[in-house]
Amino acid sequence: MPIPLISVVGATASKKTDLAIQLAKQLNGEIISADSMQIYKYMDIGTATPSASELEATRFHLVSCLTPDIAYNTGQFVLDASQAILDIIARGKLPILAGGSHLYIQSLCFGLRALPTIEQPILDKVAKLHQGQGLEACYAILQENLPDVAANLHPNDISRIHRALAVFWQTGKSLASFQTVLNPIEVKPFFIAVHWERAQLFKRINKRVELMLKQGLLEETENLLQNYSPSLPSMNSIGYKQAVAFLNQTMDKASMLQDIQKKSRVYAKKQLIWLRKQQVHYVTGQDKAFNEREIKQLLQQMHTFLASSK
Repeated sequence: MPIPLISVVGATASKKTDLAIQLAKQLNGEIISADSMQIYKYMDIGTATPSASELEATRFHLVSCLTPDIAYNTGQFVLDASQAILDIIARGKLPILAGGSHLYIQSLCFGLRALPTIEQPILDKVAKLHQGQGLEACYAILQENLPDVAANLHPNDISRIHRALAVFWQTGKSLASFQTVLNPIEVKPFFIAVHWERAQLFKRINKRVELMLKQGLLEETENLLQNYSPSLPSMNSIGYKQAVAFLNQTMDKASMLQDIQKKSRVYAKKQLIWLRKQQVHYVTGQDKAFNEREIKQLLQQMHTFLASSK
């Protein structure tokens, strides 16, 4: 029987963590991060890793576990999250998934795809194109040949663009054409998201980026560069890529700020597109506390969902 999984999903800066913590407190739950960047240590500011007080408020899993030079992928996330879910349940707690990396969430909730083995010459070809012409050239090939695939990828997402291009060159097909395979566990998700009007959400994103710079994003990036290469996938994520460009004097501060804000808004749009394809229960976004009536109603819906899943 599928395991019921409360899943707080949605766009960046939409207060997913706040909502997940509130639900964890009220439902005796623990949170599993579904964020592809919060898995890394030493990248707290640029990834909006939960604060010390938030981490004390409830137990989090898959946060600040790996150094930035260790590769991490969807398959490993599914294995790690599955183990965390079983561990949480074994201790009589409720697992609550929370994050915005929707490939992770999609794969955990609906199954991974059985992808073909990619031959080394193909991998070398992708790497050579990236090194010679940049990630933009790799993305452009996907846009030309697989526009639907490209539309669901962020233009700066190195690992996923590389994988999609390698599969295309190896097979002539898209990732979506391959069948899903069973995960270690089967889950039944109850999706929850915080709803904001788009203008409000974009304003929140812009303010969050400004706050990250005030909190020390540049200093955090400088510290990372002392130990890690700027070419790492983790260092090419939104925020760090632009910070590296500023520190290398290839981008001024105003342009850096604007580019991080713009790329973050584009990413949020893609997250919202994924969200519209799911059956989601919404709570209205508010700068302060969530609406008590809506939270009460949501809790009632979750209790009904959990009872029906037994």
